[in-house]
Amino acid sequence: MKENINSILSNTLSRLLGRLLQRLETRIVERTLWMVRNEYTVMPRFGFHQPLDYYVDTPPCHFEPPLQIAGEDLPVPASDDRMGYSPTDVQEYLHWGKDDKDLVKSQIDKHLGKTEGIAILDFGCSPGRVLRHFYNESKQSNWGLYGVDIQARPIQWMREFMPAEFCVYTGTTMPILPFPDNHFDVIYGFSIFTHIKFNWDMWLLELKRVLKPGGLLIQTIHTENAWLFFTTTRVNPGCISITQQKC
Repeated sequence: MKENINSILSNTLSRLLGRLLQRLETRIVERTLWMVRNEYTVMPRFGFHQPLDYYVDTPPCHFEPPLQIAGEDLPVPASDDRMGYSPTDVQEYLHWGKDDKDLVKSQIDKHLGKTEGIAILDFGCSPGRVLRHFYNESKQSNWGLYGVDIQARPIQWMREFMPAEFCVYTGTTMPILPFPDNHFDVIYGFSIFTHIKFNWDMWLLELKRVLKPGGLLIQTIHTENAWLFFTTTRVNPGCISITQQKC
């Protein structure tokens, strides 16, 4: 009987202690967050303005489990994590990325004049749609694989699921890259300048700065034919036709 009472008391004390520690931990976390928010000024932390969700804690990003595809060394993003690229067809996603990689590789073979130790930057890498296909070059020829994207979500996906050989970071709208002068042998980007409306000249100068002399810059753009098509056929709903707008 005495041992049973002691056991009940011990279990009760353990539960009470556990609840007390949990409440204490919660208060410590809340107090720490309050101190952080009140200790630092807003501008150095946010740059432009104090956001609406300044006092809202941002939870960690949630991803669906990546796919393991036969014949692929690397995990593949789930449908919702492909940033709109072939969300319903994983094989199309892989083939599309591989075709773009082959296009870049053909230009490297044709123009660069080297095959070993190439430092390559995917300017607008998404979750590694194209960059993933240079993994063999990294392992076999010591290529340095770098990626940047203005969207934090695909960069976080790569940090969580891709090997450490992929060096990626989240960029900004400002034409600033965190690399020294003459750092890359190759910089490529698919449909990036087609989404940049301002500061083309500044971005080109920044890409030139981090590109080695004799390096290779490959970017897709809208040519005069594309703009002719847009200005003669496209109408914005609720707005006047582009053909009626003046520069």
